Amino acid sequence: MAEENPFSNIPAAPSVEVRTLRGDVQSMSKSGGTAMQVEDVTEMIGRKVLPQTPAQPKGSGVLFKISVLVLVILIAAFAVSFILKSGFFGKLPSLGDLLPVAATSTPAATTTSLPTYVPTPAAVNFDPYADIEKQQFFRIPPDASFSMVLSRNAAQTSEDLLTFQQKIIEKLKNVPTSAKFIEVDLEKDGGKPTDGLTFMSLSGIHLFTDSFYKENLAPNITAFVYRNAKGSWPGYIFKILPNKNTRLLAPQVQILERSPESVAPLFLVSPGLPSGQFSDTTRVGVPIRERTYSAPGATIGYGWADRYFIISTSAEGMEEALRRLLG
Repeated sequence: MAEENPFSNIPAAPSVEVRTLRGDVQSMSKSGGTAMQVEDVTEMIGRKVLPQTPAQPKGSGVLFKISVLVLVILIAAFAVSFILKSGFFGKLPSLGDLLPVAATSTPAATTTSLPTYVPTPAAVNFDPYADIEKQQFFRIPPDASFSMVLSRNAAQTSEDLLTFQQKIIEKLKNVPTSAKFIEVDLEKDGGKPTDGLTFMSLSGIHLFTDSFYKENLAPNITAFVYRNAKGSWPGYIFKILPNKNTRLLAPQVQILERSPESVAPLFLVSPGLPSGQFSDTTRVGVPIRERTYSAPGATIGYGWADRYFIISTSAEGMEEALRRLLG
């Protein structure tokens, strides 16, 4: 007798249809309901979902590191500057000390173009207040002479209070009227001859700069006064050093023509207003630059004769001085 199956009496499992949300949604869509979309759940139930930030570019980390490095370098530089300045100079540095300052340009002032004297390396060294010996420039002696002391000491008499021009006028009162050409012996304290630099310093007659004088002219100077019916007219003679060329010096001396303040003190009295400009002329065969003034007989003239520079306040006085100078 066959053995009976113990599970043969168990009824078959009923057909069960499992409903899902997706199926229900599809069923609703087929029946004319509102279309809905089901999204898959990607996170497990119970796990906390964190908001995700956009992915950073790979190079952003490098830029951040560079920025930090630059900041560290600036802080270190500021610290070093602080230590150095506070330690050696006693000054606290500011941010402006560490940053470059933009260069600013200042508009150049407009000036009148005048001849300028440029010193050369070869200069004659002499003490402007040292003792020098008198040198007679004139080959033909003057009609008369008198001494004029240029003192560096404080005024002790009423005569010391006079200007250089006033002193010459007073001295001329004691010279015979028959004397037309008078030499003035310029002396300093002690009776020694006055050199050209001392003369310019104490008389107020500034014809040259000290550098020009030392490099081109000898210390000695000769002064003279020419007298005629129109007045008394001073003049001055300077000796040129042997190694100097008058043609090269002439352009540098022409600055006198544009410096009325330099030539005005040469006159004993006011020459009046200038008439025209300097012009070329000839006196006793010597080329001269001259300019006349409104006062009768007043003329500024200068030139180069032999190895001398001569300047006079009278055309007639220039001719007389050249005749006696050149013989």
